[in-house]
Amino acid sequence: QLVNGERQDKNVGIYTFVLGDGDKVFEGSRVRVHIKSATFSGTIVKVTNLTPRILYIEIDGRFGETIEVCEIEQDNAALYEALAERYALEIGKKEEKSIKKVGSNFAYADRVIKNSKNRIDHMVSVTKADLNSDQYEFIEKALGHDISYLWGPPGTGKTKCLGALITSLYDASERSIIASNTNQAVDQVLLKLCRDLKASGRMDELEKGRIIREGAIHNAELKNEFGKYLEINSITKMLAAPLNKELDEMTTEVTNLTQKLQSIPKLREKIEHVDYWQRQVKNLERQKKTGLSQLSFTTSQLDALTLEHRKLEEKLNSISSRGIIKSIFGKSRKTLEYELTILAPQLSTAKKAMNRDKLLLDDLEKNLSSNKKTMGQFLEESDGLSMVQLDIKKNKIEQRLKEIHPRIKDIRKKLNGLSDTIVREAFVIGATLTRMFL
Repeated sequence: QLVNGERQDKNVGIYTFVLGDGDKVFEGSRVRVHIKSATFSGTIVKVTNLTPRILYIEIDGRFGETIEVCEIEQDNAALYEALAERYALEIGKKEEKSIKKVGSNFAYADRVIKNSKNRIDHMVSVTKADLNSDQYEFIEKALGHDISYLWGPPGTGKTKCLGALITSLYDASERSIIASNTNQAVDQVLLKLCRDLKASGRMDELEKGRIIREGAIHNAELKNEFGKYLEINSITKMLAAPLNKELDEMTTEVTNLTQKLQSIPKLREKIEHVDYWQRQVKNLERQKKTGLSQLSFTTSQLDALTLEHRKLEEKLNSISSRGIIKSIFGKSRKTLEYELTILAPQLSTAKKAMNRDKLLLDDLEKNLSSNKKTMGQFLEESDGLSMVQLDIKKNKIEQRLKEIHPRIKDIRKKLNGLSDTIVREAFVIGATLTRMFL
């Protein structure tokens, strides 16, 4: 059963589903798709080996953008048809652009059937440990011929012998395929190889995906002891872990850098506000300086007039106590009163001027304090950067993004092709004949 299918192509009915780990399907095989009460024909286009596995299936029909739930049925008939189509492709009776030929060597296949073998030179050494003379002799002969047959009654060590042969080839860095018409036979040979590697302290080679089991593992011992090292999905997940970690770190960095880059225009606007308010503050500080000078001037004028007024009043008050000489030569009462009358409006005007200058200065102080506060807010919001510093920051972000994007593209390419790379670099691949051909 598959759920939440998403359509991938407007013109072709290709949908993608997340495939469970236990679900086994063959690429290229035809299936029956059950949607509600209707049944449709379909083809398995592709199955990715990344986690989670994604199934691409082409369905003969139109069902909108999504398929909530459906069931697919892959029976033997579909499998046999897929095999027949692949065989027709191999012998040139059919052309299929989407599928490449395996490159079957039919002349070699004929020699296998006829047991027409050729001698070959080899540099592979065989370890005699745990092998009897017949087993050792067979491995020596098998390494020296391009076609070999091993026959023996049950319990005579055929699987053990084949396992030792594969181990010898593995130790010589030769690539091998283990294929059989039964899963158990493949699993038994792989179990012998894996145990040999473990016994010789070479588990790290299993961890690198050097040995692959294509298809489901049927042998319980092999699955329990080495399953996670042999199944392509587990190997892919294991080898993809450091790449995924790096990808996560880089995509997080790209997100952060992109957010910073997107904030540049707003920062530029904040810096422009800072520049504006800095000019306002400087202008007010100049006005304050002028205001202080003006207040100092009016204050000194008021002080001088006040002093003069006090002296005149003192002289006026002392007239009655003056002597004859001072009375003759000093100012008269009338003159002093007249001068005080003249001085009074001047004194009043000076007081008003001083009060006016004080009020103006107080207003300047308030405006200056308010402007400095506003400027400080914008300065904080702009991280204290100048326009030059902001441009440098922007250039650094853009340069870093240019460096990161190719690396992210390269990692994704490696992840997408990781399963193919694992198969390409594997030393031993085990599978049934049907699975191997498909």
